[in-house]
Amino acid sequence: MGYQHPTGSAAEALAQIESRAYFAPYLAKGKRLHLLGVNFEMESRSVTEWQAAQRG
Repeated sequence: MGYQHPTGSAAEALAQIESRAYFAPYLAKGKRLHLLGVNFEMESRSVTEWQAAQRG
């Protein structure tokens, strides 16, 4: 769906998913969705933080 590279937090990433409604086309199909906001550490190349939410 959507990918952005700015630095920030998992909460900010999840808020962006919500505000831009990237999930809307799938929700209209009656599917239950899991939204993930993920923060990556570029130096260690690993996930440092994540948050999840459900829709549908």
